[in-house]
Amino acid sequence: MASSSHGPTSHVAATTPLSLACRVLILGLVASACAGPQAVTSTGLTATTEASTISTVAPPTTVAPNTTVAPSTTSTVPETTTTADGRPITGVTAERLGHSWSEGCPVAIEDLRLVRVDYLGFDGDQHRGELVVHEDHALPIVEVFATMLAIGFPIESVIPIGDLPKDAEDDPAYNNTSLFNCRFVEGTNTWSQHAFGRAIDINPFQNPFVDGDRIWPTGAEEYLDRDRDEAAMIHPGDGVVEAFASIGWPWGGNWNTLKDYQHFSSTGT
Repeated sequence: MASSSHGPTSHVAATTPLSLACRVLILGLVASACAGPQAVTSTGLTATTEASTISTVAPPTTVAPNTTVAPSTTSTVPETTTTADGRPITGVTAERLGHSWSEGCPVAIEDLRLVRVDYLGFDGDQHRGELVVHEDHALPIVEVFATMLAIGFPIESVIPIGDLPKDAEDDPAYNNTSLFNCRFVEGTNTWSQHAFGRAIDINPFQNPFVDGDRIWPTGAEEYLDRDRDEAAMIHPGDGVVEAFASIGWPWGGNWNTLKDYQHFSSTGT
């Protein structure tokens, strides 16, 4: 049937007259559909259509697939948590880690934390040191140091490796207790547990590494006698070994094939 002005709609309009207000409303809605949000506004009606709402929203940023955004290593890292006594445990940056971290290390910078610990120095006074540790072990390590301080176990120094000269570990003058250091197990291409931030060496000079005729640090031969009674030495079953055992870190002095008297780690290796 051909369309004409005499169709059903014209018939309804002729038999049921609309009020003036209804006609104005219909005309306004038709104008909105034909001319968009601006036409609606020109009639004096409120622009509440979906189109007008979407037009005020900025388009989302498009990220290319498989794109990795490298974390910033220069910005200030906020404090992440605190110890029981309110001491901050903070994130670190590449600059703060210095030579102890480099590209290719098996742990991401954002997974490392800087903790402040109190310890009894060789001078008999209390000191505050710093350690870089994996975030999973930050609070337990602080607790262990609190125990060592309480039992009077002396430590010569506690300084992050990145704050020391690169050759400090090979220099007997540095009897430093440290944790994170991105390095291989000596003579291998296997990452040390230190490279993951989950191993610590305590008073290396008084607690040397011994593998057959190889001793580290150089000059620590006198401490191969583990029956020697000296406060800075670690002995089987003493308070230091028990403190680390309480957080699940076995002692390298209990190894069978070699002895690493200074070493504790979460993996036991």
